[in-house]
Amino acid sequence: MHELRTTRVTRRRSYPFAATDCGANRPLGASPTGRLLLLGTLLLAAALAGAAPVAAAPAPVPADVIGRDIEINPVLELAEADRSTYLAELKRDHLRFVRSAGRLEKLSEAMFRKDSPLDKLGRITQVSNSRGLKSFYRFYHSFLLNLAVVSEISEKYRSGWKDRLTGTLARAFEGYLLGVDANLCRLTVVTRLVGFVDDRSKLETLLNEANAGFKIPGRAYEKMALEAIAPAHLYRLYHFHLSNQGDLEAFYSGKSGDGPQVDTQGQLKAYYDSYRPVLDQLLARIAKDGSWYKYVFGKVGHAVKEFFFPLQKSIFTWVGDTRVKARKTRCITEAQLHEMQKHLLPGDIIFERQEYFLSNIFLSGFWPHAELYLGTPEQMGRRLDGDPAVQEFCRKQGARGFVDYLAKRYPKPVEIWQHRNRGDGNPNVVLEAISEGVVFSSMEEANHADFCAAVRPRLAPIDIARAIDVAFSYFGREYDFRFDFATEEDIVCTELVAKSYAPAHGKKGLAFRAEEYMGDQVVRADWMVETYAREAGTPGAQLSFVYFLMGDPKKGVAVVADEPTFRRSYTWKGGLRSRPD
Repeated sequence: MHELRTTRVTRRRSYPFAATDCGANRPLGASPTGRLLLLGTLLLAAALAGAAPVAAAPAPVPADVIGRDIEINPVLELAEADRSTYLAELKRDHLRFVRSAGRLEKLSEAMFRKDSPLDKLGRITQVSNSRGLKSFYRFYHSFLLNLAVVSEISEKYRSGWKDRLTGTLARAFEGYLLGVDANLCRLTVVTRLVGFVDDRSKLETLLNEANAGFKIPGRAYEKMALEAIAPAHLYRLYHFHLSNQGDLEAFYSGKSGDGPQVDTQGQLKAYYDSYRPVLDQLLARIAKDGSWYKYVFGKVGHAVKEFFFPLQKSIFTWVGDTRVKARKTRCITEAQLHEMQKHLLPGDIIFERQEYFLSNIFLSGFWPHAELYLGTPEQMGRRLDGDPAVQEFCRKQGARGFVDYLAKRYPKPVEIWQHRNRGDGNPNVVLEAISEGVVFSSMEEANHADFCAAVRPRLAPIDIARAIDVAFSYFGREYDFRFDFATEEDIVCTELVAKSYAPAHGKKGLAFRAEEYMGDQVVRADWMVETYAREAGTPGAQLSFVYFLMGDPKKGVAVVADEPTFRRSYTWKGGLRSRPD
């Protein structure tokens, strides 16, 4: 499922998000869509100005321009007129934003990078058909669907206080921040998409092409980009960042007299804070260049280029630096993973977490990813073939052992599993669901992270074998960009583990709680760890502790932690950076 609901939508091992990978250092006008975006924004600015003549020098800023608030949105007046209705509406929209923004961040992390499925599609030269593009259309449908939700919320909560001097509607600040965050989310994810596509002409064509089956309208790419950089939308971000920093801190510290009624976990503030480096660069640019004011009020159209290019580059540079930094400073080393692997057995469940992913902000839990440890074919044979029940099962299937049974039933997956990993040359010992689908990974590839733990199902070898049998049947399934736990056609990380171990006729298994989360019935990785913690030490415990590597991101190191520490881990706060107790 979605990382909001504990999936790992992205291949964690490589995040070349830097500007050079995404095309951010190239002028936006270098591609047809780039030129169209620039032209469209110029037209928007001209429209605001009523086709006003171009001024030769920066016009003086009206005295009330920066101090005044933008227009009042009627929905925010509910904060004073009908507080309970306002809070109910805000709670609903906060949930919608957290779900959609989190999905957009995960889709961006998964797709807008080198060697992603989208990148490979943009570089493929052979002919493809609609069947072969199904995964692309599912991704794009999900992206547009969630972007539409974010855009709607941005417009719905587009203003803040009615009168900043008297404080009328001051209690609407939480809604104001929600609108600002939605506006910021739209700008950044679309800008990342534009930069990624700018030198991939095939993708540009596909993104603008209508597809009735997936409800994708024509010219969707161009329309979303022009909306994201509309002058009015950019000005709202500028206004908030310039005028309301003190209000933001006071509101969340309680010093203002009011505090969050809906955003009690601070997700809105965390999201805004995560993009402060981008907005700080934007403010610095504006402070040095009076052409910005002409741009906002439509006096000089060509100022768009002077403003937008640095903003685009700053977004990619910041995102790239964040990913590169996280990659270089992962706490767990290969040597530690090699040591951990000595303690693992086929069928073990691994949990993994990496810091500094924007989508972590929208996760209420600590553990975002789960995977299944297989070991090598030799290790699996040693683990299972000595069990009489497994021997009898294999005999009935006409197989010499369990690995031979897998090879007869799943020849292609077993062939891939038996070969070394193409990325790092290490044995493929993990089966996991990531953005590329359900794939085999090496221990080093799958768990180059900051936190990594393993538990062992307390099941008979025959039930472990049957779970692995089910897991192999999912190999090659596509990743579920719709994040629907009920489907079988495509799958996400915790779904792979939970369904592999689900009890069935003649097969004992593991019972993990599935609950509604962000509107869907799901099993989160944190809930799997909670199941272990709740049952630990009882006769009916389903899992036993194996190993825990606990990172200290500040020091850049990881240590082997004990079982009581792991047992508490599901209670730790996640977010962009975790806060273990």
